[in-house]
Amino acid sequence: MLSALTAQVQRLLWLPIVFLAGCAVNPVTGKNELMLLDESQEISMGAKQFEPSQQSQGGRYMSDPDLTRYVS
Repeated sequence: MLSALTAQVQRLLWLPIVFLAGCAVNPVTGKNELMLLDESQEISMGAKQFEPSQQSQGGRYMSDPDLTRYVS
C-alpha cells in the first residue's frame, strides 16, 4: 500500500513539471499557453492535411490528373 501511495505522489509531482515544460508564449496574444507540438510539427501536419481538406470542400482536384483533364 505504501508503494502505491508513493507512486501516486511521484505522479502528482511530475504533473506540474510536464505542464511547465510544455508552456510557451503565444506570439500573437503574448500569453502563456500549453504547446504540445512545436511550430515545425504544426506546419507539417497542416501541409499534409491541406489538400484533402481543400478537396472535401469542393476545391481544386489537382491530385488526380485524369479527373483534372475530365473537368477542364
